[in-house]
Order: sequence, then C-alpha cells, then structure tokens
Amino acid sequence: RILVEAGPEGLKEINRMATESLKFQKPSDRFNFIEGKLDIPIKLDGLYEKLEQFASRLDSTGIESVNRELLETVGTGVTETINFRGEVGESMLSTLFEELFGGKKLFTETFGLLPSFVEVENGIVGEEEIVILESTIDLFEELYGAPRFGIASGSMANTARHALGDILYRFPKQSQIWHDVVDAAMDELGKQGLHKPNKFPLMKAAESYRPIKQGLYVGDTMADYYTAKNAGNEFIFAGVYECVHVAEAAMNAFLDRGSDIVAPTVNDLPMIILYAREQQ
Repeated sequence: RILVEAGPEGLKEINRMATESLKFQKPSDRFNFIEGKLDIPIKLDGLYEKLEQFASRLDSTGIESVNRELLETVGTGVTETINFRGEVGESMLSTLFEELFGGKKLFTETFGLLPSFVEVENGIVGEEEIVILESTIDLFEELYGAPRFGIASGSMANTARHALGDILYRFPKQSQIWHDVVDAAMDELGKQGLHKPNKFPLMKAAESYRPIKQGLYVGDTMADYYTAKNAGNEFIFAGVYECVHVAEAAMNAFLDRGSDIVAPTVNDLPMIILYAREQQ
C-alpha cells in the first residue's frame, strides 16, 4: 500500500525494476539489485491513516484481499519480487523476518540456510517473554479435567521451542500444530492455502479431543480471529491484546468485530470461564 504513494510514473519505474530483478533466484540478490537504483519520493504525512483505511477493507482471505485491492495498481513485478506467499529462501519478507526473529544460529539451525539480509547473533525470539503462566495451565487442566488444549501457530516448531522453553511440554505433542507441520500436511494432501486464517491448523490441533461441544481459540491477531470464524460454531474466540505492540488498537478491533471474549492476556481466561459457568 505504501508504494501507491509513489504515483503512476513512480510505480511504473518500480515495477520495471522489480521485474528485472526476477532474473535472480535468491530474495537478497533481488533486493540488492534494486537497492539504490530508485529515487522516488513518498510522502509520509497522513500515511498511517491511509494504511488504517486500507487495512479496514481487507477480509479473512488475507493476501488474496491485498492483491484484489492493489495488484492492478502496483503491478505483478513487485508482488512476484517480494513473493509474499513464498517460504524462507524464496520470499523477501519471510526470509528477512526469520533472520531477524531467530538470529544467525537459530535461523541456520531451523532452515539450513545462512542469513543473507542481516546477521544478528541474538534474534528477537530471545527477547520475548512467555505470557502464559504455569499456574494458568494448571487452572485449565482443573477446569477441563485433563490437558485438553493445544497450539495452532504460524511459528516454526524449532523457534517455538526456543521461545517457550519447558512450558511447551505442558501441551500434548499431537496437538502442537506449527507452520512447518501445516507445510508437511499441504505436501501430503496436495493442497495449498491451509495456513491461518484457514481453519485447518485449528481443527488439526483439536483433532484428538473430539467430540468437542464447543472449543475456545485464543489469539492476538486478526488472522486468529478469522481462523476461529472460519471454523464455524464449533469454536468461540478470545482476543487477547495486552502483549501486542498496539494494544489499544488490537482491543478495539476485537471488540468491533464482536469477539466472544476480549481480555488482556490468556492468564485472565480461567476466571472468565469460571464466571461464565456460574452464570449458567
């Protein structure tokens, strides 16, 4: 959306350069080819509001809705160069994010690649705090009589192990559905597009607990919200917002969309569930 501010002539030049960069396979090589070759001013005044307005028009189809809004204007060269849906080593965004998130050692360990955009020793993953408390997991087990919970996440399994540490082992292994687990399922089934907001990761995480009268899915993004919506009446959604960078905006977004529960963190949910049971 930011590129739209470059105007028709600027976009034409950006798209031309992006198309030329496609002769390079590695995303970092495509980036290096383009870097420094364009001098196109983009006004920053009012840009945040424009991005908010744009985001409000998107729907549960995610990248598809972005393409519907922008593809004709921005051009296919740009989208193919960035390669939004591509995996690490293919997509500029996926590769750069994972390099920053994991740091050099964890990135190489997880993907079998050396960093190509940045080399940071300690990634963002090392700075993340574990939100859910052991005592919260204990309360959930008491409420449901067993560890009847799982994980449906867009994170890679290896980086999640580093981020969550020992607390990860409180979640039954068969109910941990990570990004790479979904990738493997797509290869096996011969299907694409099974990542969130598709309901597949959520339904797979809940598979061993069937029959389910009604499940609760907890998340802090709009992708999580739409994942629960796509699962139908089998799940209700709890939007948690306190640990998001734009906490107030996240809270308001969950409220505006009529989320079943909106709470600061997952640690508030056992008491909310207990209260709801008492009111029945």
